[in-house]
Amino acid sequence: MGKKKGKAKGKGKKKSGGKKTVKLSEDQLKRIAQADQKAVKARQEVAMSVRWVDPIRTWFQDNKAPAFDRLRMADKDGSGILSGDTLAECFRALKIPLKNDDLLTLVESLDFDGTDEIRYCTPPKSVRGYGGGLQEFIGRGLERVMYNHQQDLAEIEAEHSAALDAIKGVTASAGGALEEGAEGLSAENGEHEDADGDGGENSAGEVNTEVEPTTA
Repeated sequence: MGKKKGKAKGKGKKKSGGKKTVKLSEDQLKRIAQADQKAVKARQEVAMSVRWVDPIRTWFQDNKAPAFDRLRMADKDGSGILSGDTLAECFRALKIPLKNDDLLTLVESLDFDGTDEIRYCTPPKSVRGYGGGLQEFIGRGLERVMYNHQQDLAEIEAEHSAALDAIKGVTASAGGALEEGAEGLSAENGEHEDADGDGGENSAGEVNTEVEPTTA
């Protein structure tokens, strides 16, 4: 019996893979590093802007009774509603440990309807008793602050991603063709150009982005 012939190893051409790897220039790498640094700085600034939230939540928990008394004193008609300015004055009188900008952010977050008529509690709680309504009221406002914080972070990430795409995705070759970022290019009236030069039409939405190697 003869030996079975196996397949010869190391022979044959390897099939080309998927997308072609584009080598980034030194200028692109430098711009990417700058974009990364900008995003890091923006994230840090946003994080710093809400560091007061948890301490203030605790402060109101510890000072719920005097805080409610101050708001009730300012509420002359016992409606349970105060203006933003009056609420800010009450907080300042309580010596709330906040910088003015953060205090105004808190007051704005408590104006749920945007009418400058801030309902800190519902009568008859405004007339007597402390209840848990004040802590819940403050908590809702702080949750709004944190929601806006998450939105700010999402915007930073979107801007960072767009900046990287702009740096890496639009690189003109020596021949003037695009190596990357050619997606979405189409001729007028929705017709696609014959990118491969064979006289046929490319399928809808496809653009030939391969670049012929150049010789010195």
